[in-house]
Amino acid sequence: MKREPGISGSMKRSVAMLVGAASFGAILGHPAVSEAFWARQHPSFCHQELGSAGAYSDGCNVTTGGSIVVSCPVIDTQANPKTSIAFMNVHVDDKSPSFIIASRCVSYYSATGGACGGIDTSVNGIDTLYPPTWAGWNATDFGAIYVTIPPASGGNKSCLKGYYTQG
Repeated sequence: MKREPGISGSMKRSVAMLVGAASFGAILGHPAVSEAFWARQHPSFCHQELGSAGAYSDGCNVTTGGSIVVSCPVIDTQANPKTSIAFMNVHVDDKSPSFIIASRCVSYYSATGGACGGIDTSVNGIDTLYPPTWAGWNATDFGAIYVTIPPASGGNKSCLKGYYTQG
């Protein structure tokens, strides 16, 4: 059998594998471009802070006895730092004659207590609240959203539907 001059099939495969491995290595070794982050949270992440015991259920104030306040943790990781949150909203369903209030807050890392920034309030029906950006969100403090939910009225419950952050 006569051998033709040129590159053999096995040599072509070896070269192709080498080029493929080099390309894959270059992709892995190339620093990634920073991408935006977002987090969508269900109201079950929230915890009742003030109001009648057991009044918070499925994101709603189920009592007619008064308003409740719930705190909802804000995701704060190296990849999704709270200090880089550029957009935040709180989704609510307000079925009361009053209104729902939302604010960005922190618990201090190195001192007792915490603080909150400005508020946003709802109108009746399904609404989206935008608690204002707040400079008090320092990297070392623990961020949360505080939501005041008015009491149920005539069988209608006001509810927190969830919250969203984006950076």
